[in-house]
Amino acid sequence: MKIKIISGEKILAGPFQLFSYPHIGGFEPTAPQNPCEALIFKTRSRAGVKFAASGRLPKNSARRENERTWTTGDVIEFFIQAAGRDDYYEFHATPEGFGLQLHIPHYKLLRKIPFENVIRECGLEVKTTELTDDLWVGEMSVPIAEFKKGAFKFCVSRYYYANTRDIEFSSYPPLPAPQGYHNPPKWVFAGA
Repeated sequence: MKIKIISGEKILAGPFQLFSYPHIGGFEPTAPQNPCEALIFKTRSRAGVKFAASGRLPKNSARRENERTWTTGDVIEFFIQAAGRDDYYEFHATPEGFGLQLHIPHYKLLRKIPFENVIRECGLEVKTTELTDDLWVGEMSVPIAEFKKGAFKFCVSRYYYANTRDIEFSSYPPLPAPQGYHNPPKWVFAGA
């Protein structure tokens, strides 16, 4: 495992493997062909995800913050929702270190709100610690002031682009189709 925990970091969940997402044909979740291992961590002031994602030549063509990174190449997504709340956050990291920060009021409203209206600066930090021809290791974290009151739900997902036609979708926890990754009732809790 390439994921490293440093002094002052506490593991809240994991490490765990992402499962293939059954986006076509209703197949059951399986191990992805290009595995991604992740864990949820926190420090005194931040919470986030660390990950190690395999796959040939990981890359994303995004060139600035808050682009639609799920359409431009390999991306890790981190969804987080405070316990007892309807709103949630979605954060992205690209191999090149760009991020996307979204605040969504309710998952049932997702497709009814313009993309530009859910972009929200939340203090996301994206770090790529290793990038090779077949591996991408990194992390993303956000300030945890809003999540200090207790546990939170989370989901980690990935879009891996082998090419523009062959996209591998994966997530943890494994999620049922067709709702997609935006399914907070099916996410899992991390400790406080």
